[in-house]
Amino acid sequence: MFVASWIVAGLIRQGYSPVDDPISRLAELGAENRWIVTSGMISFGVGCVLFAPQLSPRARTALTVAGLASWGVAAFPCTEGCGGSEFTDRAHGVAAGILYLALTLAPVLHSRRPSSVFTSVVAGIALTMHVAGIGPGGMLQRIGLTTNDAWIVATALGSRRLSRRAR
Repeated sequence: MFVASWIVAGLIRQGYSPVDDPISRLAELGAENRWIVTSGMISFGVGCVLFAPQLSPRARTALTVAGLASWGVAAFPCTEGCGGSEFTDRAHGVAAGILYLALTLAPVLHSRRPSSVFTSVVAGIALTMHVAGIGPGGMLQRIGLTTNDAWIVATALGSRRLSRRAR
């Protein structure tokens, strides 16, 4: 739902560039349809918290922290442009940083399988570059988050398949 929220909100916002602009611009204070991405972020957090118990203990903690941090991102929208020094901008940045770190660590904490390591490495590089302002920020953010999201979906489907076989 989070991915769908940023796609829909990005399509209807005039002048928005998904390559250059961060997702948070779609939910910034004053944005006309900020509720779309805010709802997606809250839903993402709920999904992380509900799915976390299916993971190994360390990954469970990381994904729970990611879910809680996503609520922090939603609770503290950035001001217009997302680069100000207002309290909400700083709180948003801290929550997003915690989200990125916890979400990126979850796959490699869950398993040392090549797919989990690959996910953590790709997402970690993309999100680090996004935060550091290296390259097209919006695209790098989407690469990092979507890579992690794909791992969550694949892991959930794999868990479901294993539980069906066990029955």
